[in-house]
Amino acid sequence: MRCLLCQQSFIQSLTLADIIYFRVLTTSPICLNCHRKFLQIEPDLACSGCGRLQTRQGLCQDCLTWQKKYPQLLHNRALFTYNDAMQEFFKQYKTSGDYQLSNCFTSVLGQFLKKMPADDYVPIPTDTKSYQRRGFNPVCGIFGKVVPLYECLNKRELPVKQAHKNRSERLATAQPFQANMDKCRPLAGKQIILLDDVYTTGRTLFHARDCLLRAVPSLKITTVTLAR
Repeated sequence: MRCLLCQQSFIQSLTLADIIYFRVLTTSPICLNCHRKFLQIEPDLACSGCGRLQTRQGLCQDCLTWQKKYPQLLHNRALFTYNDAMQEFFKQYKTSGDYQLSNCFTSVLGQFLKKMPADDYVPIPTDTKSYQRRGFNPVCGIFGKVVPLYECLNKRELPVKQAHKNRSERLATAQPFQANMDKCRPLAGKQIILLDDVYTTGRTLFHARDCLLRAVPSLKITTVTLAR
């Protein structure tokens, strides 16, 4: 196989249990060397509000600040820290538009979301201009191979992209989402998981949750991101 990230050839390793029990192999499209560069977040060391890796249990300072505005936090769960390797991944995937990289974390995401069942999984949408430029929604690309997605939010185009803003500018971003009411009504009373690629400040996910709860107040919402 050829690694999607470094382009080097590698051989998928087998364990003795794989051979003895004839397990269906979940092949990884990235080599072990590249995989080791990504730091997975252990749940016991994650902030209970945003999923950030930390050395103690409880809420991080960011979530303590959010709690003043939102007593009910997101309780986001993230798989990986946003380190240099993850930053480079998103540069290739989102900025360069390399869609095949959406396969990099399919296996680990599948195992992770099996432990978090929900009635529906709602992806954060991308605006029309970004979709036309890139050719895909990066959140749908990552999660769409793992769970069925229920797209019920629309996003207006922002004058300045979130990636180009500093922290204070991100936090000051106005509500960019609009609910598709025809699609949202059937969600009444359901447990849903909002999906995004990266939790940076939390502003995007809080806006999305606000939008959904205004449309369907009976919704039960948690969130999952690939990175934090």
